[in-house]
Amino acid sequence: MEDRFNNWHPLPRYGLAAAIHDWRSRIDNMQAMPELHDTALAELAGEALTKVQFGFLLEARTEGVAADTVTYSLFNQIDRLAPGSKSGQNAANGFFLAPHVLTSNNSGMMVQEFKALQKALKGGLDKSYQLKRSFSPQTSKINAGTKSMSDPKDELLAAAYTAVGAATANKAAALDYDTFTNIGLIPDIPFSSPITGGYPLLDYLKSLSRIQKDLADAYVGRYDPEKKKYIGRPPIYRGNFRNALNNVNFGILQLLAAFSGLIVQGEEVDKEEIVSLVDILAGRPMMIIGYDYNGQQQFGTHLTEITANGELYRALNEVWKIELVGVDSAKKYKSPHWEHLKRNLDRWLRRFDPASLRGFLSVRANYPVTFLPLIHKYFLMQEISKEVVDSAMAMGKSLNSAAYKAAKDKYSSDKGVTERNISEYKSRVLSSLEGNIRSAKGGSQLLSQVSTLIGRMTSYDLSPKSAPFMKAVLTGEVDYKVAQDLLIAFMRLNQGKKKEFAETTTDTDTLESVGFSID
Repeated sequence: MEDRFNNWHPLPRYGLAAAIHDWRSRIDNMQAMPELHDTALAELAGEALTKVQFGFLLEARTEGVAADTVTYSLFNQIDRLAPGSKSGQNAANGFFLAPHVLTSNNSGMMVQEFKALQKALKGGLDKSYQLKRSFSPQTSKINAGTKSMSDPKDELLAAAYTAVGAATANKAAALDYDTFTNIGLIPDIPFSSPITGGYPLLDYLKSLSRIQKDLADAYVGRYDPEKKKYIGRPPIYRGNFRNALNNVNFGILQLLAAFSGLIVQGEEVDKEEIVSLVDILAGRPMMIIGYDYNGQQQFGTHLTEITANGELYRALNEVWKIELVGVDSAKKYKSPHWEHLKRNLDRWLRRFDPASLRGFLSVRANYPVTFLPLIHKYFLMQEISKEVVDSAMAMGKSLNSAAYKAAKDKYSSDKGVTERNISEYKSRVLSSLEGNIRSAKGGSQLLSQVSTLIGRMTSYDLSPKSAPFMKAVLTGEVDYKVAQDLLIAFMRLNQGKKKEFAETTTDTDTLESVGFSID
């Protein structure tokens, strides 16, 4: 009987799981299961449709806080709930639709549908019900053979749980600042598993509840007492869970990073629970649903280890440290290159394939050292030996350090004439290096051009640790295009200033050690 819910659309399926999660919380037994016959489901849906009205709106309060601060609290007077200007429950009076409610700005229509659904549930359950966009945001009108378009229909129970899914607070959600409507994450995972006998969707909700508590600071916003105006929205609208990182687009990566953050922050959390959660989600669509938004994302199992050991959170928490080449750091957030970088970073981390990596590398930038484990793991997954990857990393570090020395020399000789700083000079040097790397038509030419350019810029040799990588490139063990990606990715990392190459008068020793000669 439980298997039938696996065939429901992900939104009503999620609504059912959210209703059961709340029921479990009420009876203080997170392992219990209610009866799932139609009459019991109707009663559970009716209760859930009441529950979702608590905190449907957030009410801004300026009392008891600093003059320029406002606290947003859940509006729980459901007998008075009537969103709109007529009741005064609108933005002008400090009432805002909570970020987890997926409907239009005319949210009063959704509240009306809650009541209509509750009334219908008290009648015959074999009836159908029209799916209106006010509570079923992914629905579009259809041509049912009449002169005008009409709303599609679904069985009454599925319609009721669609409304619960759209309005429950038990989901990851945020405000989409492009459309200024709310969006939420709805995983397309089974309600029940006939193989294990478990309930994957309920397990997901249990894990999600860990990061949806202790959010008091996220409900504090800014207020202009002179103009009596609310400035923007509080942080809860950028993600209604802890560790919702600002510089990461809302989606599956932001959510996984939040779980990864629990590990980094040393919270008492079972690492196996995080592993199990990521495994459940991997390879399955994550629906991103909103009134004006309908999309999905997926990711691979490669993110399991990265999430569970905290590396995903550490890297994404320092996205703000990424430096765009040729873009003033003070202006980078307004640059179209910044959004392009974030989109490509998101795609690469979810897919971990050569095409997505090259998309990420297409935006010239320097990365913080917290990106090192991610880049290292990616290349290991491309079936390149650890010895070769480590060697490429050493060579990349040599190139980065050589670029720093060349930039420092240029800055000293410049004496402020161009008003460029060392960082700007270094970016120019690295760009020149990247151009030479990408222009190479084979492995031999690649190594020759890099070696020659470094020799001209500095009096330093490449790190002796570069030898295994060079040999792999020369023998064809590593394709030269992959070698280009390896060098560019690792040379962009700010791996520290420790010098791992020796000062000499030539730059040929390392190449000659692997049988390569410079004419």
